[in-house]
Amino acid sequence: MATFTERAVDAVYSYLVDETTGLNAETLPALRTALGVDSSLLPDVATVEKWYHRAAQANSFPYISITVDSTSGEVQANSRFYDVRIQLGLVVLDANIDGNEVDVVTAMWRYGAALNTIMQRRTGAGSQGWTLGQASGIIRATITAETPGADPGLAVPNVALLTDLLVRTSEAY
Repeated sequence: MATFTERAVDAVYSYLVDETTGLNAETLPALRTALGVDSSLLPDVATVEKWYHRAAQANSFPYISITVDSTSGEVQANSRFYDVRIQLGLVVLDANIDGNEVDVVTAMWRYGAALNTIMQRRTGAGSQGWTLGQASGIIRATITAETPGADPGLAVPNVALLTDLLVRTSEAY
């Protein structure tokens, strides 16, 4: 049996890489179509890793890491709910995007929009945006902040977007 923290990380990972409704399968293609751009300006995410940010060791970009920022005790007495604060670390290399620096920064914010889209819960149960595809024990997933920057561990020009995600889980019972 996985802990509530492991269930949250596994659910986020599975949701992002899902071959039917994940980022590369549905969200990025739809966003490219809506914006009238192609994959030279918004390529698929090449690497998604769990637990540790290893962009400095990665061979394929754009890169996303899923790391745990913190966990809570029981949210309310007898609620059986626990919060897992996750950080998604997106890194896009200048070399990944056709164009200049402005195009690279624009792509970074477009990835942020894609992450927001995939976490929206306006669609039907089991569809994209529905509480991490209704993974077991996941009550809610909400993006709480996005912070731009760069990954200082890389020796090549890059931009990074740190996305804070709050995942509320329930006790396994």
